[in-house]
Amino acid sequence: MRDRARYSAWAYLTPLLGILLGLALLYGLMRVVQAHYEGRIFPGVSVQGVSLGGMTPDEARHALQGLLEPGSPGTVAFTDGQEEWVAPWRELGVTPDIEGAVAAAYAIGHADTEVHPRDWVRTWLADHQVQAPLVVNAVVAREALAATAEALNRAPTAGRLELRGDEVTVVPGTPGRALDVDTSLDALLAVAQGAPEPVWLTFREVPAPEPDPAPLQAEVDSLLERTVTVSTYDPVSDQRYEWELGRAAIVHWLQLELDEDGAARRVAVDDEAVKATLATLAEDWTDGRGFQPDEAATIVREAFEGGGGRVTLRIAYPERRYTVQAGDTALVVAARHGMPFWHLAEANPDVDLNALTVGQELIIPSQDVLLPHPPVPYKRIVISLAEQRMRVYENGAVIHDWLVATGRDGSPTLPGVFQVLSKEENAYASLWDLEMPHFIGIYVSGPGFTNGIHALPILSSGQRLWEGALGTRASYGCVILGIREAEELYNWAELGVTVEVRP
Repeated sequence: MRDRARYSAWAYLTPLLGILLGLALLYGLMRVVQAHYEGRIFPGVSVQGVSLGGMTPDEARHALQGLLEPGSPGTVAFTDGQEEWVAPWRELGVTPDIEGAVAAAYAIGHADTEVHPRDWVRTWLADHQVQAPLVVNAVVAREALAATAEALNRAPTAGRLELRGDEVTVVPGTPGRALDVDTSLDALLAVAQGAPEPVWLTFREVPAPEPDPAPLQAEVDSLLERTVTVSTYDPVSDQRYEWELGRAAIVHWLQLELDEDGAARRVAVDDEAVKATLATLAEDWTDGRGFQPDEAATIVREAFEGGGGRVTLRIAYPERRYTVQAGDTALVVAARHGMPFWHLAEANPDVDLNALTVGQELIIPSQDVLLPHPPVPYKRIVISLAEQRMRVYENGAVIHDWLVATGRDGSPTLPGVFQVLSKEENAYASLWDLEMPHFIGIYVSGPGFTNGIHALPILSSGQRLWEGALGTRASYGCVILGIREAEELYNWAELGVTVEVRP
């Protein structure tokens, strides 16, 4: 029993003694290795990829000299939160600290905390990558950041003025930014000392300048106090129209005129808006009448810019379309529309007017071709072919009622609405070799031929033609007055007076 107990004790002690012996040998080996690497850097240690294992500090310093060459110690990233840039450390005044790197490499395995066998084994087997500390020249770094500020800074975009209705409003601009060199330098130093990249650049906000709306607002307010009265006279219908354009219309005309830099410098008038207003005035006319847009807008704008007031605009008449009916001839169609035949031919160059067919469409020229002068609204000459009389109106009242002679059947006077086109004290008709005293031209019956109103004509013999024929259709197409009456009308009627010839 005693032998068996003794055997059992040795069975437990033998493994323990083996472990103790192994630890003693490991400790001894650690001491031998430590003694061997005393004054040298442990294996597996490198700085910036340069292996320093087994080197003395002096040898390590020599080996790390390459870190001082151009291009070392690499680059650093910067960001403003939206974009990222990369710059070489060296351009920022940052260089590797060789002494610090050697000291950090030598400390591995030689520090007091690493003498425990477990730590020693871990140190022996590990791969140690040491990052060389960085030395920052703050003066150079500041200068480098300041030099890059111009590229990184952003100028503010100035606010601008807009006219919204009757109010000049400020549309805010975009603030700019300026690099805060001091704060950004602190961030760079922190990264150089081991803080994680990137270097966060700090910017100060540069406020966007705002223009002063007051001067232009005062100009707008002043302009909106103006009014323009538009009047027009329709010589065809003998009607007058008048509109007063005030704030409600004018507010749509105004716009801010910009200078070369896009800044508003004055309040201007938009001709297109004026045209739109005038088009609205003519909307009640359902027959296509209106105003000549460019001409009318210019007249209204100039009056408005001159302080407002009254303007007179001319009505513009549209072309018309006519569908040929049974029995129509070109002469009949022209006469029905109060249009000299040659104007109808000119408007339909591709139509054989001698061979019209039922259903064919013809263009009837605009009444504008017969009314080239600004109309005179308070005077009107009305000739009745049925009565062979002329009535002269001024301000709506008849001031003269005279007997006339108009064109005979072979050369009739054309019915229609015309105007005084020309005046000639003593016109000559070479075709008939006669003089026409106090001639007032009212329409061009053909190229080079004008029909008009005049006194009893005088033949080359001195004889008065058609004496005693007043009240009949006797002339070659003109309207004949007595001698005194023709002179009186000649002196009264200026260019543009409407002449209406009724059937």
